[in-house]
Amino acid sequence: MSRYIIKRLITSIIILWAVLSATFLLMHLAPGDPSMLYLRPEIDAKVVANIRSQMGFDMPVWQQYFIWIKNFVQGDFGFSFVQHQSVSRILLDAIPNTLRLTISVLVFQYIVGILLGILCALKQKTKLDTIINGSLLFLYAMPGFWIALIAILIFSSYLGWLPSSQMNSIQEFNNIWTYTWDSIRHLVLPTLILSIPFISYTMRFVRDKFIDIMQDSYIVTAKAFGFKKNMILFKYALKNALLPLITLVGLYLPFLLGGAVITEFVFAWPGMGRITVNAIYTHDYPLILAANFIATFAVISGNFVSDILYYVADPRIRFGKNIA
Repeated sequence: MSRYIIKRLITSIIILWAVLSATFLLMHLAPGDPSMLYLRPEIDAKVVANIRSQMGFDMPVWQQYFIWIKNFVQGDFGFSFVQHQSVSRILLDAIPNTLRLTISVLVFQYIVGILLGILCALKQKTKLDTIINGSLLFLYAMPGFWIALIAILIFSSYLGWLPSSQMNSIQEFNNIWTYTWDSIRHLVLPTLILSIPFISYTMRFVRDKFIDIMQDSYIVTAKAFGFKKNMILFKYALKNALLPLITLVGLYLPFLLGGAVITEFVFAWPGMGRITVNAIYTHDYPLILAANFIATFAVISGNFVSDILYYVADPRIRFGKNIA
């Protein structure tokens, strides 16, 4: 176990370095740089050159890379060229907001996906099973931003049931309960939209796994011994059907973070996704690199934690030499 953890840690560090280095190179290959924000007809060329020099863009790319690596290893993410404040400060403000959204999505999609998966497994090959599968497949195939815009149009513009943007309303709250209720209302639409593809996948996973387990020999034996149906379903079948869901957390993280970028942008949610999109538009290199580091670290950590949790949940599992 310890050898596996050490191996994974070394591999994770190499992946982090490779991803960040590739991001650094791609940013500098793209046309333009942050100094273009200050380009105006009335601004003298010497002033622009001075700005580029202050930002460090007058140096060769390889020299900029090694300076950035040195500062990054020391925990210095740099200074935002656009927002004119520390990148660390920007991330500390944005990360809790993204965590609020992603945790809500994970919990919600697991609850709904598991319930629908069990229902479809028990009602397999019926009209209900076909309707649920068809509906989720249709929603899964739709672009997330399009569904988000339609949801805003219906539930915010026409019906006025739910707010369409931000995390809270711009008003003073009399007590904690009204503030909490307002936060929940703002969280509903982003959570629903971002949960759709994960609900579909979780439902199919649980449904197929549940059907396979119900045909296993120990379930057949339990039925032959006259065990109650509810005991067989919820004590034996359900437990073994849900165990592999632990590994899905690591698989969901890349797509969850990728979907959060678009969802946060559409709903003006002040999280990592929104600041990343804005940073890309404005060529804010330090912020792009730091946001990419956080996303990559989260994905690698998610996969690592899911493997450990699976090991703890099922003691029969042992990590051999063939596991990468």
